[in-house]
Amino acid sequence: MASKAGKIVRNVILGLVGVLVVALAAVQIALSDRVLTRIVNRLAATYVDGNVRFGRVHASVFKSFPFLNVAADSVWITYPHEKFASYDSLAVAGEEFLLSAGRADAADTLLSVTSLSASLDYISAFSGKYHIRHIYLARPRIFAHYYDSTAANWNVLRFLGGKKDEDTVLPPLTFKKISLEDRPFIVFTNPADTVFGILTLSRMDFKGRLALDDLAASDVDFRMDSIFVAGRIPADTVAVELGRLSVDGNREKMDITAAAD
Repeated sequence: MASKAGKIVRNVILGLVGVLVVALAAVQIALSDRVLTRIVNRLAATYVDGNVRFGRVHASVFKSFPFLNVAADSVWITYPHEKFASYDSLAVAGEEFLLSAGRADAADTLLSVTSLSASLDYISAFSGKYHIRHIYLARPRIFAHYYDSTAANWNVLRFLGGKKDEDTVLPPLTFKKISLEDRPFIVFTNPADTVFGILTLSRMDFKGRLALDDLAASDVDFRMDSIFVAGRIPADTVAVELGRLSVDGNREKMDITAAAD
């Protein structure tokens, strides 16, 4: 009797595994590069008051079960140049090259990366929460321009400060690791307050738990390597170069370590 029961349990388990494998294979086939690229571009457009363009998007459901791996060859977030052209008069002498960073005649760029990859726990997605095991951004270029309390170019992201409604609020997202790789480059300008800055580094890693719907409960450590920061504030011009900066932080304490090459 025990042997028969064991065989039944074994056959049930094998049957469930077989169904799961078939289901995953069907999902993998359904998520062809062309279909997935179209879905991702359409979904991204919901959250951006501008233009989002993904290169070829591809996914794998088998590579690291139960995680869905998604990768894109490139990502661009742009918006029409005229959207903030009225603030061009705020230009500060000597800082025109920073104010024009990421800007072009037809469209301005908020963010570009040469490749992106992410790993999503799709089991958790069934509960309405999304756990991202990791997300890697290769060669990110970020051009952040703040004009005044009512206007900043990152407001084209509806979930940050643009036009919000129920359809543009991000779902509960939790990140375990975020990596900016291959020489990230970030420009920040605030001509109204005469604050300008450039940040370049080898890489930046965030690890821990970053919950977008509960930032106060997040525990995140981050590390930056080969950092160069240059900027201007109303009083002076500053430049700092470090070999490494690491911050081990949580809600109770924060440890900061910096080292020069």
